[in-house]
Amino acid sequence: MERCRTLEVNIISAENLEQVNLLSKMNVYAHVSVSADSKDGSRHEKPKQLIRTRPDRAGGRNPKWNSTFHFVVPHGAADDVVAGLSLRVLLRTGRTLGGDRDVGEVTVPLSELLLASSSTADYDDHKPVSYQVRKPRPRGTHLMLRPWLNLSYKWSHQTRKVVEAPPVARNQEGKGLTGTAAAFRVKNKLILFLL
Repeated sequence: MERCRTLEVNIISAENLEQVNLLSKMNVYAHVSVSADSKDGSRHEKPKQLIRTRPDRAGGRNPKWNSTFHFVVPHGAADDVVAGLSLRVLLRTGRTLGGDRDVGEVTVPLSELLLASSSTADYDDHKPVSYQVRKPRPRGTHLMLRPWLNLSYKWSHQTRKVVEAPPVARNQEGKGLTGTAAAFRVKNKLILFLL
């Protein structure tokens, strides 16, 4: 049996987002992921877990989702595992022509969330937080109102059993890839995921 943490994230809403659709109202959705920081710090590696909210078709620049997601984070010795991971929320809008477009993003190191939780007595309660949404802009461009993302989170401890998994994917040469999988129970539901 191996111990791990579950990070429960509730993506609540965003405020004052930049209007990036010129001809239509924005239908903003969020890609939520936990990913490892890259070695040079310039970007994130491909996320291991990626989840998407439904688009808010009514909110425009101030969307509301109230969507809850669960991410499994290994419980490493001295939190070495958590130190290199970040919660990333990429806000995008659906468009009729030209494909979806980025609105902005928020990146929060998991170590920051864990430290804030461990410093309070109510470890398992949801903690509401707000982060400024960032978007690369040309120099000299300023927004009158700053965009914000509102979310809440909580940590919980789980125990999981690690088992060998059969091949689940094929690489470019057509060979099967194997790995380990973890199975554990959350509220009497068995969850199986690949590591």
